[in-house]
Amino acid sequence: VEDAGDLAVGKAKLEAAGAAVFGITLRRGLFAGAGALAADEDLMTLITDGGADPEAYRASASLDELPAILQSLCDPTSPWGASLVRTNGMNYTVDEAHPCSHFTTEPYWKAKRVCNNHTACVWSETAPGCLQSACLNHCEELPCRADTANDCRWTDQGTCEKTPPPPPPPCDCETYDCCREEAERCDWSCGGTCVERACPVSTEAECPSHAGCSWIGEGGDVHYSVSRPTLVFKNVAVPAGCGGAGTTLLVQINEYDYVEGKDVLNCADPEKCVDYRAEWNATTATLTLHLDSTADAVTALGDQVQFTTASYNTLERKVSYLFNGGGCDGSNKLVTLDFGHCDEIPCQHGQPACALDNRCLWNTTTAACEATQCGQHATRITCHDDADCHWDMTDECNSFCRAKNCANEGECGCGDVAKTKCECQQHQECSWWGTDADGECRGSSFTTCPVLDMVVLLDGSGSMKVPFGEHPHGFFGEVAAVKDWLQGLPLDGTKAGETPKNYNMRVAILQYSMSLVVANVGARGKFSGDLDELLEEIDWHRDNYQSSWTNLYQPTGHIAELFENDSPKGNGRVKALYILTDGEINDADKLGQHLTAIRAQDVQIFGIVMRKTSVHTPTDENAEAILQPLLDPPTDEHIVNVDLDSLSTSNGPLATMCDPNTKLGKYLAVDPYVIANNSKTADWEPPSACPAYPNPTNCTADTMCRYSEATLSCIRSPCLNNCDEQACTGDPVNDCEWHQADGECREKPPPEVVPCSFTTAAGCFDAQPDQPLCCWAPNATTGVEECRVKPCANLDQAMCGTADGCTWYKEGAVELCAPTKCAAGDPANCTADAQCLWDNGACTLSPCATHPDESTCSLDAGCAWEADPATCGSRCIPTNCSGGPCGCITASCDCLAHDECFWDHGGGECVNERYGACPAAGLDLVVVFDGSTSMRRRFGSRENGYVSTIAALRAWVRALPLSEQKASHPAYPPEPRRVRAGFVQCGGASVVAPRGVGTQGRLSGVEAELMADLAWHENSFDGGDATELGPCLETAQGLLDAAPRDGRRRAVVVLTDEAPADAATVFEAYNDVKDSPADLYAVALRPSVVETPGDAAAGDELRKMVSAPQGDHFAAVDMDTFASLSGNPLESLCNPAQPFGRPLAETPPDAGPPPQPLPCSSYDGDRENCGGATHCSWMQISQKCEASSCVQHCDEDSCKQHPKCFW
Repeated sequence: VEDAGDLAVGKAKLEAAGAAVFGITLRRGLFAGAGALAADEDLMTLITDGGADPEAYRASASLDELPAILQSLCDPTSPWGASLVRTNGMNYTVDEAHPCSHFTTEPYWKAKRVCNNHTACVWSETAPGCLQSACLNHCEELPCRADTANDCRWTDQGTCEKTPPPPPPPCDCETYDCCREEAERCDWSCGGTCVERACPVSTEAECPSHAGCSWIGEGGDVHYSVSRPTLVFKNVAVPAGCGGAGTTLLVQINEYDYVEGKDVLNCADPEKCVDYRAEWNATTATLTLHLDSTADAVTALGDQVQFTTASYNTLERKVSYLFNGGGCDGSNKLVTLDFGHCDEIPCQHGQPACALDNRCLWNTTTAACEATQCGQHATRITCHDDADCHWDMTDECNSFCRAKNCANEGECGCGDVAKTKCECQQHQECSWWGTDADGECRGSSFTTCPVLDMVVLLDGSGSMKVPFGEHPHGFFGEVAAVKDWLQGLPLDGTKAGETPKNYNMRVAILQYSMSLVVANVGARGKFSGDLDELLEEIDWHRDNYQSSWTNLYQPTGHIAELFENDSPKGNGRVKALYILTDGEINDADKLGQHLTAIRAQDVQIFGIVMRKTSVHTPTDENAEAILQPLLDPPTDEHIVNVDLDSLSTSNGPLATMCDPNTKLGKYLAVDPYVIANNSKTADWEPPSACPAYPNPTNCTADTMCRYSEATLSCIRSPCLNNCDEQACTGDPVNDCEWHQADGECREKPPPEVVPCSFTTAAGCFDAQPDQPLCCWAPNATTGVEECRVKPCANLDQAMCGTADGCTWYKEGAVELCAPTKCAAGDPANCTADAQCLWDNGACTLSPCATHPDESTCSLDAGCAWEADPATCGSRCIPTNCSGGPCGCITASCDCLAHDECFWDHGGGECVNERYGACPAAGLDLVVVFDGSTSMRRRFGSRENGYVSTIAALRAWVRALPLSEQKASHPAYPPEPRRVRAGFVQCGGASVVAPRGVGTQGRLSGVEAELMADLAWHENSFDGGDATELGPCLETAQGLLDAAPRDGRRRAVVVLTDEAPADAATVFEAYNDVKDSPADLYAVALRPSVVETPGDAAAGDELRKMVSAPQGDHFAAVDMDTFASLSGNPLESLCNPAQPFGRPLAETPPDAGPPPQPLPCSSYDGDRENCGGATHCSWMQISQKCEASSCVQHCDEDSCKQHPKCFW
């Protein structure tokens, strides 16, 4: 208003006449520009003063909005209508001046709420609209009260009206706008509902006053509330002499856009602190600041400038501001945004709830739920800033920050799993890009991609909203395909606006419809190599689908400027534009000038037509015909027409964009042979091209590669895993050589194939299917399984006779060459082989050993068929020598000469020394072992914990002094000092061997029956999701009760890797076993020697159920220790020197010799009783009790030659 300074007289005359003066600022778009803001200020000098309500007499409107504002002069519910009524002193009643129809002018959700709250009105869903209540038709009390259908009531004023509805519950909204009206208490959830906030919107100072809430922030210069988007610039000291009238505050939101607010006053005076309310215009990229007199008071934090923005996603992490004019020097200050908000204090849970919160971990030391390193990040931005963390959006309504899991494709990327070239080359899916010192590890699937900047133009037209193949919504399917593709790209990691790296690629994402659509989050339509930015941007496009015409004029003009500004011609980067469309482009004839400008920056233009079905239709054929002339020549080679379902597949046009063997990929791919043979430069080193070699010849010619017959592909040589010369030349598996010039370990020509040199069991077994030469078995020295040549395999009788260690055996019609058996010259080595017997000073074959096959072996009641690792075959062994090698020794002197054996004078037999102190009355024992799913995982060096448990039980059974009583003969008592055993598998159910197998689910003292049980269990894995222990203990009690006791000791041993799932209810079953005359033991099996919190929790539960004292009935061991005889707690069950053995073992009396000699190990730590046992000697150095050397003399003359021995 040019004469704004001369309006005072006119305004005074109008006010004297009683006129209300209103002002309307016309703006051209959604937001007011600089001119409209200036007009608004000028009008303020003329319009009626609204006092506390600045909107009482003024408005800002587009031409489309102008009629509604003028019409609102007659609506007392509008700001202007209320002002008109107030100015003219009117006092209209609702019936006269405020009919129900006025409520219909509000937004639907608000009109419905206001209408229903009024006693004269009722909302109609039919119209829809606000109608006069039928209650007003009743003029007498009785008809009014009788009208319950309309919920009428009679008032004290003698009128009939609608009964007011009860107050709605908090956040009772069906729309986003309604929910935002109560933003202090409510929030619009990801699921599309209005929910009550756990922590109300508040300032940092107010937040702690809400129970369970805390301020989540980063301590930056600027506090930023996400829930109520507010920027509070802390400690913004207005320079001295600056801040008077005419001062201008400029806030730099990003490197291009400044926003301006005028008349900034010195905030040191709380009365003058200015609060700006800002509106972001994504189209013009401007932030409009409006003066607001309801500013928050300044706190003691210092000078502040505060403004509120409607969309916090538009703000960068860095914001700068400066003051101009009014004596200000214009100096710029950069501050860091603190993306803070009031939120629930994380991880305030008990232990059960803590385990369900992905952000938390239970601390067993402090017995408290604590946030993990990544769980402490409450926002995606702070999560992304932590290199070890990943923002998990699997459930978009329950996203959270967690540690990266590099097993998930696209989550870590090769750059996360490898930081050096050698580390990178150890991953077949990765390749090193750049120099040794300044390079990066990236995915091999895009190895042939150049250094690339690519624009992807999404089709957001209306025709994309219909079903496309398997996708119910075409645009959402298009976005999903691009999102999947983004997560596998070798991005360079730089954010939008940062200097790109000289390798890998950047992507820009735009949507086109009626016009260009640029996201206001993420990279905001610019080139970015940061995956998080691009994913945030693609999600924004999904939520902002335009569904209009198919126009490319504005988008192509923008893309030309984008390349010119951010990736100009000659910058060393290859450039590409991918146009995705499903239909005809409306303005194709107008794009010539823009396409010329794009090509001037050396951009290659490609097209992808997306069709709805696998069959071509006229629609997609017409789209292809219109799009093709816009592309690079040859135009028919730069376009593909695919169904949408194929867009994101591994052989689709996006995934193969750099594949030289595809239609589009050959124009972007860098020749793999050129890559492989390029020389190093100061800033470049070619990556491995192994995956791109098409045949074995080209592959093996590259010493960095090896051809895999298993996958029929070229893979990287394992020699590259050796990162220094010593490791390279000392590689025990691969034949490698060190290339000094390159500083790398490379492949030598393959050596001559050695028979049975396979490194896997599968390869070993498949080596010679017709005449097997190879076998997979433990190494006799190391115990590690390996592939080796079967001893004496495939030799005829003549060759067998001359081969060392081989003998020709004949049994009936079967003749074969096999390793020589029972040739040992001493009892220990002889009886170490279960097929041999030491008889009359010589090692001989047992009768069972002459059976050549399982059929003849099974016909002999005293024999059993078992695998023989030493010969890579199977063999028949006697079952009448229970207790392993010791059980086959019949003479006491021979027994005592064996290091592991002990002569039991009470039973007159040779037993394993570990069981020499077993109860004199005998022992019945049930092993309950875990058959749940968790047992099939890796335990230390053991591939399968369940299989290793079965193997350990087999080794344990072989050494037991078994009673020799079969399970089918329980009527007579077994021999004393002997053991009967049984097995119960415990997974989802309680499982024992069925009828016809082994013990048939009973106790047995026969090794063959117990071995048959274990073989059945190994092949009948229950595999329950959790260990239900209660039923299994009841089954174990049943096995004990079904066998005659006759004074025998009883025990149950539980083997498990986890706490029982029924821990809360299983104690009754525990007590059933505890209260019976049976000792209850438990062994907690750990995957590793290091105890995890889960292991500790399992141990705590198991200790509760074992017999007292707990220390003697509970053990926790890793699987490798359990599988070894020396570390298995079961091996010490009768050893009084070991905690696990004390409850069952016969122990030395307090005084005098024991009634029967005990194994010398029973006296470990007891020098006095060891010295009193004539078959033992005390070892001073080791402080252990060991067998005396005297027992090795088996005749009187030899014995008497030693003065310390007596016969």
